[in-house]
Amino acid sequence: MSTANGERLEAKDVRVHFDGVKAIDEVDLVVNRGELFGLIGPNGAGKTTLVNVLSGFQQPTSGRIFLSGNDVTKLPPHKRSARGLVRTFQGVRLFHRLTVFENVEVGALGAGAGRQEARSLARDLLERVQLADKADDLATSLAHGQERRLGIARALAMRPRFLLLDEPAAGLNEAESDELLRSLVGFRDEFSLGVLIIEHDMRMIMRLCERIQVLDHGKTIAIGTPAEVRANQAVIEAYLGVGRESDVAQG
Repeated sequence: MSTANGERLEAKDVRVHFDGVKAIDEVDLVVNRGELFGLIGPNGAGKTTLVNVLSGFQQPTSGRIFLSGNDVTKLPPHKRSARGLVRTFQGVRLFHRLTVFENVEVGALGAGAGRQEARSLARDLLERVQLADKADDLATSLAHGQERRLGIARALAMRPRFLLLDEPAAGLNEAESDELLRSLVGFRDEFSLGVLIIEHDMRMIMRLCERIQVLDHGKTIAIGTPAEVRANQAVIEAYLGVGRESDVAQG
């Protein structure tokens, strides 16, 4: 793992309570720039809620979010993205009336790139995610796996320092997941990205991430290397009853 200038994304003592339900309860989190970081847990553990708080789509009941040492807790999502914190969603939110190329170009323009720079960046990123041959097609024409790759390309066009990915491998087959894994490692290395990934594909998480944090019922129950998390009894027990304990144990 490499880090860039000690930059980090931090959550401190974050709580999110909905009508008495503790969706997130006293959670701390640190993602270093240059790190591939996994966030896992059973359905309903609070993973997406935490990412919503990190990215500004949900205000915490209490706690603070820091980006490179600056308190961004009150900043809306677009101001956080302008500071280098960008996310994708479980449901890929593409501009379906635009072409594949225009979707990526819009991301770059929104981050302040000039038109020529945005077009050059869009061409480069589409090549990297193997969608160059689809550049002139409408986004509505893409298959599910292609949509996910386009969503990541558009996020990268915004020149993030930290990228939050919510289930990027959902619906992908094993070969597509392997290609995504290679791409994410390459993007991390080239752009010095800090990447936080929510993912149910334990095979991918265990191979990709350098550190993993596990949530259950809104609380952190483990954090460590893939080997440490795989051997943690509390993690294995958290997955019991949902058919995932063998995935955790085997990675």
